Amino acid sequence: MPDSGKELGAGLHELWKVAQNFERVQDEFYAARNAVADTVLKQDKAFRWDHRDGYGPVYRVWSELRAEIVSILGDTDQSLGLTADALRQAVRAYARADDEAAAELDRRQQWHRGSDDPGRFA
Repeated sequence: MPDSGKELGAGLHELWKVAQNFERVQDEFYAARNAVADTVLKQDKAFRWDHRDGYGPVYRVWSELRAEIVSILGDTDQSLGLTADALRQAVRAYARADDEAAAELDRRQQWHRGSDDPGRFA
C-alpha cells in the first residue's frame, strides 16, 4: 500500500470494503449459528421414541454435535466481527494521519454508497 496521498486513500478504501464484506460473512455465520441452535426446539419430535419413555440413542450424540457446531459458528462469527472492527480502526488511524488520503477515502466511500460518480480513480 502506498505511504501517502490519494493512493493511500484508495488503498484504505479497499481495506474498508474488506471490513464491509467481513460483516456480511459474519451475518451468515450468525444466522447459521442460530439456525443450528434452534434445532433444540424441535428435538422432542425428532428424537422421542413413541414406544418408550425417553429419547433414542442418537439424541445424546446429536446434542453434543449441535453444541460443538454452535460453538464453532459462534466463534467464527465473533472472529469475523473483531477482524472487521480492526480493519476499520486501521483505516481510521491511517486516514487521520494523512488529510489527502482521508479526502480520497471519503470520496470513494461516498461513491461506494451511491452518492456521486467518482470519475477515474488514480
